[in-house]
Amino acid sequence: MWILLALVAMFMAGLLLIVTVIQFEIGSPAAGRWLVYTLCSITVLVYVLGSKPPQEQVEYSYMPQILPAQPGSVPVTGTGLSPEQPQNLPPAQAQNQPPAGTETSPPALSAAPVPDSAPQETALKRAVVNTASLNVRTEPDFNSQIKGTVKAGAELVVLEEPGGSDWIRIRTADSVLAGWVHRDYIKILQAR
Repeated sequence: MWILLALVAMFMAGLLLIVTVIQFEIGSPAAGRWLVYTLCSITVLVYVLGSKPPQEQVEYSYMPQILPAQPGSVPVTGTGLSPEQPQNLPPAQAQNQPPAGTETSPPALSAAPVPDSAPQETALKRAVVNTASLNVRTEPDFNSQIKGTVKAGAELVVLEEPGGSDWIRIRTADSVLAGWVHRDYIKILQAR
């Protein structure tokens, strides 16, 4: 769309420039008016060329998958997600399900490394997104690049809370995404 607008502005500026030159050559009293039209069209052209939209920015979206509760697991409450939501397992997990009637213990959880994350601590704070969609940024600033987004109810791990700042460094519970979010859009949960 921008290209089409730029082409139309160039065409109009060129056409008006030709008409203005002709008006001055024949000594027309309307030549001054045509000069104003030409200058206005050149101004529009400069504005259009100067306001080229930025390159397409890829937006990543993240929504945690809630797995069915397993025996001995601790339920997470206050996430804003209803337990009635359908739970679909990816094909790889569905194929690895044990035969019916076989008892299994819950799989052991391992911490996956997150790029640019803080050293692992034993008791990390947890938080939940309390807005429809939350931008995760590369730096603690509204003007910094967006790394991805997390949806309402997504559980986050708090990595850093700089004193005197409204920004909190987080990662998603499954370590897929890490970055900075504003304090106003999350709710820090009590320790379990």
